[in-house]
Amino acid sequence: MKRIPAAIFLSSMLLLAGCSNKTKEQSSAVVTDTTEAMTEITSDQPAPPEITTAATLLTETDTTVAESETTAAVTESTSANEPASTAAPLITTLAPVTTQMMGGQGGQQDGENPHPLHFNYFFSPEYVGLRLAGGNYQSIGGDFAEAVEHNADMTYTLDDINFDGTPDLFVAIHGFDTPNVQYAVYLWNPDQKKFAETPLLYLNPVCHADTKEFCTLEQKQNDTDGEETLCVMDVYTWAPSLSEIKPKKAREYVADFKALTLTETSTDGSDPKETSFESKEALEKAVLDLYSVS
Repeated sequence: MKRIPAAIFLSSMLLLAGCSNKTKEQSSAVVTDTTEAMTEITSDQPAPPEITTAATLLTETDTTVAESETTAAVTESTSANEPASTAAPLITTLAPVTTQMMGGQGGQQDGENPHPLHFNYFFSPEYVGLRLAGGNYQSIGGDFAEAVEHNADMTYTLDDINFDGTPDLFVAIHGFDTPNVQYAVYLWNPDQKKFAETPLLYLNPVCHADTKEFCTLEQKQNDTDGEETLCVMDVYTWAPSLSEIKPKKAREYVADFKALTLTETSTDGSDPKETSFESKEALEKAVLDLYSVS
């Protein structure tokens, strides 16, 4: 192996050391300049504008607490009732769950007299905001991540599920692209002039104002072979319960698309009624006649 002359070797090391120091100084300068630039940008960036509140605006503290409590309640409820169906829908011509009322009809004059139809509704993954008269009137915390992914701003609806004369808020939150779409339904409280923070959770709810009932529809597996051949429709009425009115299941319809039967069971203790059909199309029509709003 050839030896490098000491003079050449020493000169090379000094040259490399000089380059290294110069590079470090340049890098340090770049970092310093970048930091100063970021500081200037940050300091010049205007703070987010505060939302002007309406007359009956919830306090920031109350809203934060309510959002946290409601998020936990919705998360716990939805995990226990998560729609599991991945099979093709048995009911292929399912009607929209509610009438298409979207709100947005209010203005400054409605600040003292809010109504669900007055609000503009805005969705984020963690909450839905209700805006009225240029300000944030109420925020409802919850798990709206899937809803936002599926255009909640365009798919939420208002309908009167408890038939008290005022629309309630319906938001699809889980089970998109499956037969079992789960809805969070927020009841409007006319005394407090705001929506309840904790929702009712139902699959494909439909309101029947003529009979003051609402229906839900769920696709399930049968008990014999585990195939999803059942459509279960529950019918609810509203009945007094202690100090409030609560939904009460009145009857159930089970459509078996393998046996081609429709069985009605009432909660009053009467015997079940079973009807046979000659085809799946005829059974589907019978279910839709009961479920859909005429």
